[in-house]
Amino acid sequence: MHHKRGFLLIECCVYIAFCAILTATLMRWISQAILEAGQHTTMIQKGVTHTLVHDVLMRDIQSMPCDHNACRIDSASIIWKLDDTTAIGWYMDHERLIRKEGFFDSSRNQWGKHHMSTVAYNVNVFKCSAHKNERGVQGIEITLGMDGSQLISRYVRLRNGRCYAES
Repeated sequence: MHHKRGFLLIECCVYIAFCAILTATLMRWISQAILEAGQHTTMIQKGVTHTLVHDVLMRDIQSMPCDHNACRIDSASIIWKLDDTTAIGWYMDHERLIRKEGFFDSSRNQWGKHHMSTVAYNVNVFKCSAHKNERGVQGIEITLGMDGSQLISRYVRLRNGRCYAES
């Protein structure tokens, strides 16, 4: 009877060790690529969220009258009256960007019946500054920083009751 020669035990161990090293290296490359892709996705999502929040705010500001008496702008909030019963306000509270719409009593500096919604979370910076002259509010500069990302400022120019956003 003639026996076929097989693999030695040492040859099998070397083959298994080689496959294990190759598999470990390949898994490290794959996991590193997945981690980098996740970081890029998170960065893109933050940028999109930042842009959307700015756009919603700019849309609201387009309804703002140019009258000095119809709006109140300080460094941390912005409130303006659309008519006698409706006002819109934006401010930051506990790292949340809040939008309120409803009745605002400017003599008591208090909101009456209103609807409040959280527009964004993890907001680090929300600053407002008004550029005024004798004819009223000429423009508003809004600075927004979210999730520790770069601060983005937008200037909205008001002219003849219309808004023109500038970056």
